[in-house]
Amino acid sequence: MFVRCGLLTCLLLTALIASPCAAAEYQTAVEAWNAGAAALRSGNYAASQEPFEAALKMTDDDRMKMRIHEALMASYRLLPEPDKFVDNSEFIIENAEYDAKKSLTRSALLSFMFQRGKLNVIEDRYTKNIASKKKLELSHYILMELYGRYNRKPELAITHTKAYAELTKDSGVKVSASHLGDLGRQFAQAGKLEDAAKKYEEAAESDEKTASWYLKESADCWMKLGKEDEALAAVEKAEKLGPDTRSDQLTHFWHRKIGEIYLELDKPKEAIPHLKAAIENTKIEGYIKSCQEALAKAEAAVK
Repeated sequence: MFVRCGLLTCLLLTALIASPCAAAEYQTAVEAWNAGAAALRSGNYAASQEPFEAALKMTDDDRMKMRIHEALMASYRLLPEPDKFVDNSEFIIENAEYDAKKSLTRSALLSFMFQRGKLNVIEDRYTKNIASKKKLELSHYILMELYGRYNRKPELAITHTKAYAELTKDSGVKVSASHLGDLGRQFAQAGKLEDAAKKYEEAAESDEKTASWYLKESADCWMKLGKEDEALAAVEKAEKLGPDTRSDQLTHFWHRKIGEIYLELDKPKEAIPHLKAAIENTKIEGYIKSCQEALAKAEAAVK
């Protein structure tokens, strides 16, 4: 009898330990966080959800809340319904200290919903928010990217980008170079090339790290408009700042476009070093071939 009772007790204890209701075992938010982090490190994303959610309920610390919300993205991505992933993304976007984190989270959210075939859910959610004047900054921020990169409605992208800029101008939130660049891209997609060129130049003035990239984009727009003086001025400014070095691919595209513009401006000598640098910064055969063809034209023109 004693053996049977002992076995029964062991089974009951095992069940309690394995139970999803074991949140009560965490005495502090840090303890719950550590349990979630351990599950995350082991690759058991699903198991990390419960302790992270327990930690969230137990903390009032804003920094820890942000860390928990970021960590929960991995497990929420696995859920059959996207609601928690969307709500979690919203928290991060609305509370992120840096624009880069907001932008990366927005991209992750839209990519996730695109893969799930539910971009219409996002569009409907934030359109309704705007109609009822709820979460306006967040809603315009999401929709300007949705229409700019996914649903490809440049006029609507411009509308939401301008609305976001207007809403944030007095709130201490600076419209970043990336937002200005997005607006430039949206103007270009809408065929408003002069507006695009000017917005790219505004973006270049806003952040020296990406200035040469946006000046290159501005020069491209001016060339398409046939305004060679403006294009040359933008190219020369970009050249003085040096190539975009955030990645080999961006470096390739920067040199390639600068070289192509110089070639169009009948300045083959200036084009040659850029086209050579473009070739050196890519391993994609199609890109290499295109640059080699342009380089051959430039070298022939110099002779």
